[in-house]
Amino acid sequence: MNVPDKPEIKTSVHTLAKGAGIALFGRSFSRILLLAAQAFLAQVLGPQSYGLFSLGWSILQISANTGQIGLPQAVIRFGAKYWQQDDASFRGVVQQSLALTLIVSLLLGGGIYIFSPGISLFFSKPGLTPVLRGTAIALVLLLLLKVLSAVTRISQRMQYSAIAEDLLPAVSLLLGAFIFVQWMHKGLAGGVYGLVLAYAVGLMVALGFVRSLYPGVLALVRSPSFWRRLISFSLPASAASIFGVLSRWSARLFLGYLYPEAEVGIYQAAAQLASFAAVILTAMNTVFAPMIAQLFGVHKIRELDQLYKITTKWTIYLIAPAIIPLFFLSREVMLLVYGAAYVRGASALSILLIGQFINAASGAVMLLLLMVGHERKWMLIAAGALFLTLVLNSLLVPLWGMEGAALVDTISLSAFNFSGLIVLKKVVHLWPHDRRYIKGIIAGLTSVLVTLALKLFAWQHVWVEVVVVGVVSVAVFLAVLILQGLDEEDMDFIHFLRSRLSSLG
Repeated sequence: MNVPDKPEIKTSVHTLAKGAGIALFGRSFSRILLLAAQAFLAQVLGPQSYGLFSLGWSILQISANTGQIGLPQAVIRFGAKYWQQDDASFRGVVQQSLALTLIVSLLLGGGIYIFSPGISLFFSKPGLTPVLRGTAIALVLLLLLKVLSAVTRISQRMQYSAIAEDLLPAVSLLLGAFIFVQWMHKGLAGGVYGLVLAYAVGLMVALGFVRSLYPGVLALVRSPSFWRRLISFSLPASAASIFGVLSRWSARLFLGYLYPEAEVGIYQAAAQLASFAAVILTAMNTVFAPMIAQLFGVHKIRELDQLYKITTKWTIYLIAPAIIPLFFLSREVMLLVYGAAYVRGASALSILLIGQFINAASGAVMLLLLMVGHERKWMLIAAGALFLTLVLNSLLVPLWGMEGAALVDTISLSAFNFSGLIVLKKVVHLWPHDRRYIKGIIAGLTSVLVTLALKLFAWQHVWVEVVVVGVVSVAVFLAVLILQGLDEEDMDFIHFLRSRLSSLG
């Protein structure tokens, strides 16, 4: 089934393709830089100290995702309605969202800073205290950065968000790691300094972008009150976010509580490699979110359904060629990227990749539920997933360590997405898949067979095996896909990606 030949749909597809290309480049490149920074810290600090850094990183991500209380989504949902229509209301949405974020971030960050010794005692790791104090400072900066970045996306110009939220923090973290850890010999503390620097730079740039995009939006003048609507939206969204984040990160906390720091560090290394799939999905959702708000607001459900299918298909096409070789070369990749001490995480990496593929194949399911006004259903689904996660963690992590944690992550993520798909189909009649996916299935199966055949060779060097198998696997997937014939929207996507790369060159 092809995209209907209507001007408004074709315009939306073009906007989606252009924005997705920008967001994809920004998030993918930043993920490479972030992976480089994490790999550098893992090798320089060693599994034990890197394990402490990973615990701090995990707590930062949990706190950041819960501390957002749905405000990045809220500012897009309400802001998109008033942008270029009602300046006073738009200003009120932006300012009051930032004020709520500042209050929450100071409370949450201050709590982590004050209670860091107690948290360290709970994990039986005294060295965690200074890491948590630096994490608390980074948290305040990160939460404000996320909301400001969301404000820039209302304009549907994704380059500002990509630079401020993705590229600059990743670059700053990598540079900070070299400066503070390698050059100044600050060790674990240097990694924390780099973390604070990363989000401070991103925040200042995001603030400048908002002032440039929306002149006067931060001026302190009287605006309509949106406190009640923002809080009403954010409370269930916040609860859902808390449940979802705890589901995704609780395995690392169980590992930190039950096992030595090194186990957490190795698992974190594997999770960093697997998380690239989520980055691609997030890049798609970044540009899709304001479009959902606008299309649903004018009841263009058919167009929204088409764009949901297209974004999910593009996500799978981008993720599958990378996941296939990485799944079968997990041991070699862990050795090549992190070193021999981290090879034990290969099995966990393979398990995590399965969960990430299922997550990608579900598309923007939870974002859709949230943006079309079903945040309470999202909250209930997330609560169920958290309950399942805690039960499985208590059973599997003590038995199987990091492999058990990876299995829990995969099962809970799959249950979360499947439940969301069922609810989304029932309440809004949206579904991410159609017959166009048959082409991807054929390309994927062909790539798997070729990858397995190449694995039979006796390779002399690990890096040669990874490069050759990876390149051939990706090439086969793309070749089989192209030979079957690309859809019209796929050609648009390739055109905008090519134009973006040409402009960069």
